[in-house]
Amino acid sequence: MMFPSSLKAFITLSLLQPLLIAGVYGDDVNIVFNLANSVVAPDGFSRAGVIVNGVFPGTLIQANKNDVLHITVNDQLTNPNMR
Repeated sequence: MMFPSSLKAFITLSLLQPLLIAGVYGDDVNIVFNLANSVVAPDGFSRAGVIVNGVFPGTLIQANKNDVLHITVNDQLTNPNMR
C-alpha cells in the first residue's frame, strides 16, 4: 500500500517530535563566580585560601537535566602563590 508523501512526513515528524522538543525544556542558568584571596580556617587553623563569591566553601551549582550553564569567572586573585 502506498502512502502519500504528506502522510509520511506527518508520521516522521510525529515520531521525532519528542526528540526535537527535548532541548527546548532546558533553562539557561547564569552563574557568576568572583574568586578572591582570603584567610580561611576550615579546620580551625587559619591559612591563605580562595573564596568564591565571598564564602568558603564556594557556592553550590544547581541545575537540571538539559539546562545550559553559562559560567562567568572573575579572577580577583592577588596572591601570586594562589594562581
